[in-house]
Amino acid sequence: MGNRGSSLVDSRTVEIGKCDGKTFPDNRVISYKYTIWNFLFKNLFEQLRRVANFYFLCMGLIAAVLPDSPVTSWATLFPLIIVVTVSAIKQGYEDYRRHKADDKINNSLVTVVRDGVAQEIRCKKVCVGDIVKVGADTDIPCDLVMLISSHPDSKGYITTANLDGETNLKTVECPIDTDLNVDHLSHLKGTITCEPPTVDLYGFHGNISLSLTQGEGDLEPYNPVFVKDGYPMETLHGDSCRGRHRCSFSKIHFLAQREYTAPLTATNLLLRGSQLRNTEFVFGCAVYTGKETKLALNSTLTINKFSTIEKSVNKFLLFFFILLIVEVLSSVLLAFGFERRFGRPDKWYLGPMESVTVKDVLNDIFVYFVLYYYIIPISLYVTIELQRFLGTFFFEWDLEMFCNDQPAICNTSDLNEELGQVQYLFSDKTGTLTENDMKFRRCSIDGSMFVETRGELMLLPPSGVLPTQLPISCWPPEVEQFLVAMALCHAVQTRGEMCGQVLPRDTNRAPEYQAPSPDEKALVEAAARCGVIFLGTEGGYSFVSIRGLIRKFKKLQTLEFSSDRKRMSVVVSDSDDQVWLFCKGAESTMMPLMVSGHREETIRHYTDFSMRGLRTLVLGLRRMDTGEYLRLAHAMRVARSTIDATSREASLNEVFNDFERNLHLQGATAVEDRLQDRVPETLELLRAA
Repeated sequence: MGNRGSSLVDSRTVEIGKCDGKTFPDNRVISYKYTIWNFLFKNLFEQLRRVANFYFLCMGLIAAVLPDSPVTSWATLFPLIIVVTVSAIKQGYEDYRRHKADDKINNSLVTVVRDGVAQEIRCKKVCVGDIVKVGADTDIPCDLVMLISSHPDSKGYITTANLDGETNLKTVECPIDTDLNVDHLSHLKGTITCEPPTVDLYGFHGNISLSLTQGEGDLEPYNPVFVKDGYPMETLHGDSCRGRHRCSFSKIHFLAQREYTAPLTATNLLLRGSQLRNTEFVFGCAVYTGKETKLALNSTLTINKFSTIEKSVNKFLLFFFILLIVEVLSSVLLAFGFERRFGRPDKWYLGPMESVTVKDVLNDIFVYFVLYYYIIPISLYVTIELQRFLGTFFFEWDLEMFCNDQPAICNTSDLNEELGQVQYLFSDKTGTLTENDMKFRRCSIDGSMFVETRGELMLLPPSGVLPTQLPISCWPPEVEQFLVAMALCHAVQTRGEMCGQVLPRDTNRAPEYQAPSPDEKALVEAAARCGVIFLGTEGGYSFVSIRGLIRKFKKLQTLEFSSDRKRMSVVVSDSDDQVWLFCKGAESTMMPLMVSGHREETIRHYTDFSMRGLRTLVLGLRRMDTGEYLRLAHAMRVARSTIDATSREASLNEVFNDFERNLHLQGATAVEDRLQDRVPETLELLRAA
């Protein structure tokens, strides 16, 4: 397929399972600058951009055209050729290493499904539309929309350290939560309509349409694609659907021989350069390949940069060039002045003196230029190039620059000296100046302040002084509801299988948590220590152990966090089919949404937390009736299905605001993120440097 007509100028359509290698670029990684065909001309152009090289080229040409040059042109051009050749060899060797690295990636084997058959092909031959398999702990070969995951909740986990430097696990979801498996890929049909390639790593919008044609391996006995959803077009009431694919949902609707459309967001996109973790495998459809991937668009090659030293050298060259001009003009003036004053009667062999012409003046000027041009050393650049080239080996040999037995790799030596030239230092706080190890310290619940000590919430007096803390013998409903909100309102996942057993409270045993942010992990772990343990998710349900009693909540909606909203929410239904919205976020955005609760006391408490250097979040909730939820959920689906990014964001924000209103103030949390060792002294030294 490809980019369509005028109605879809700003989108592209991809047929799932159909390789389109003509309309879109191939999947080659290209980090090199030169090829065999353009190396000579491109490298020569880049080297002649250097002031000294261009200067010596001009001097050589002048010496070649002068009728009585004091030196031959080869005496000038030959050293220049040597200098340019040495630099070209160095840059060619570095580019050869880039070619080898690219070949290693481009020729790596990738499993794709074409014409219903799984086959291994070279990574560079992956096309837009291919269904690609990615195994655990392997790199994503191109930008993929995830279709199938080995995870029971149709999710996958990735690290994006190579893209944005973040080491936390991020969750990626299948856009349509189905019970599909590998057997269905040969019968899977559909299209993806999405935005054209952009550099935004965190933005992606589009729609996906899927259908499953009847064939061997389809689900039994109805041959449907089972889709979990809050608003089925056709529902089949029952507790289970028996077959070899093990699907069990309270409400299911099937789409045999029918197309189903779902919106696409950044949470459905696997980016090239990221790595799959804690997931056995995923299958995805390639939507961006090669130079159109977000990684490639953020790694655009540029022409050679000038380092700080080279810029300084150019300034000195300008000074010496001015000095050269002064010497040349002085010599020309002195020569003509001497001849006019003293003449040359005794130099009969030079012939009689003639009147001075402009041609004579220009000839003498160029002669003196050629005579004095060595004031600028011709070996200047080659010396710098050799020093840089040898310096790369010291980087690679430096044991302190090893990372997990992997040495540092210098792809280019042109900017070696820039590593020590720091003029401005930009730094965030979390994880850079701090340990990024969050510890839950205090909280405010229903107007009262608490501190967590050894898995117990302890009530503090208004002064907040620790010695007079009072233990709680039994939980008020507000405390339990607050801890349940901490255990449900997050994007945390458990490592491995969901822990479905009853966990004794006194042992504080809880699953190992993985979170997109350490703040969320700290809150979930704190709730677990206090007896409200998030056990994990399975089949669209979140399981929570509350003082030994396991309860399940159906997760209906997640209102994602954004830097503009500064909050996130989850909508769940409990065992009584009551719908609840739990919301948490910064006090600046949360407090205007509150219509009930202990407002003044909570403000006083989180102000006290902030004065102690703790990170604060405000929690709120509201109960929703089923009719309101159905209306807003339908509006959410319509908003998410909008392809235009601006319209989608505006529509989603409007729906989010309708969800997150008239909240009841539950309280606030306080988490400590301690400074790393000797941070104050380091900042003082940096300021003084």
